[in-house]
Formats: sequence, C-alpha cells, structure tokens
Amino acid sequence: MPQNAAKELHVPVSGLIGLQQKLVAGLTAYGVSGAELSELFGRDVTAICVKCGMTVSGDELATVALAASAEALSEPKLARLRQGYCGRNGCDSNYYTVRLAANSKVDWDRVLLGPAEPTPEPETAPPGEQELAAGAASERAQRRRWWRVGVGVAALLILLVIRHVMEGGRIPLLQPKMEYRTGAPVQVE
Repeated sequence: MPQNAAKELHVPVSGLIGLQQKLVAGLTAYGVSGAELSELFGRDVTAICVKCGMTVSGDELATVALAASAEALSEPKLARLRQGYCGRNGCDSNYYTVRLAANSKVDWDRVLLGPAEPTPEPETAPPGEQELAAGAASERAQRRRWWRVGVGVAALLILLVIRHVMEGGRIPLLQPKMEYRTGAPVQVE
C-alpha cells in the first residue's frame, strides 16, 4: 500500500483543541480504535509554535482537549494551551504548525474532510402549496416595501417641520398666528 503524504497545518492556538477533536472524530469514523488512536496521536501528530519553536505532542494535545478547564491540568504548559496561549510562558505567539506524519494507514486529507454525509433530497411541495408560498412571500415583500416608503415619507415630513421651525416659521394649528401692524408713516424733517 502506498504511503500517504505528510500534512502541515497552520492553526491558531485557540483552534488546537477543535482540530484535535476533529481528528479524533474523523479517525473514529474511519474505524480507528481507541488503542490505535492513542498510538497514532503519540507517534504521528505534533504541534510546534511558529514563534518560539515549543513542541507539543499529540498525546499532550489530547490531554488538553479532554480537560474540563485549565485548572484541571497540572502542567503549566498544558494549562496555557487550554486557555488559548502558547505553552511557553512569555511567548505571545498566536499560531502553531501542526504536523501530521506520513502514514500508510491514514489519509489525512480524508480524515480532515470528515466522513461523507449523504445529501438529503430536497422536498418538493405539491403545486398548490408552492403557489401559496410564493404568493405569501410576494405579499410580505410588498408590505415591507410600503412600510419603507411610509417611514421615508414620515422622516421627510419631520425634517421639513424642523427646518420650518428653525427658520422662524410657525406650526399651523399649534402656534397662534402672528399679526403684524404697521403704523402711519413717520415723517422725518
């Protein structure tokens, strides 16, 4: 059997747990048992910090993923990984390179893609129901359009009233009508 190629993934520190869980799920779906799974992670999976070069084994990744919280881990390196930080105290790296070693029994691409799920056939409604659904959708869209037009007209009216008042005009029915009287012309000598 030809040996499958090695794989390298650039993963954020916070994504290491999710990747480990995805690998476990993918390998389990393809029939890898518990003992083989543990051996495979111990031998073929490693994660290396891109900044400081700290190496984390597949077994350590599994320990981190299975821990309920960072406080449950006794090693500070693993507790930091569980919290989403590099395992080395003082390193502020956000990424690890995960190396999946070449293995004749495992196709890493297939495992990472996961098992193929059957695609359900779309359910078709009877012709009468399709027409009713299309009509209801059209009616909702029409109501939405009219609602938007109404809101737009109301906003425009409010802006016009504000402008009118700011320019010194009166609001009909709310403010009394101003009457201006002019007196007799004054003659200046």
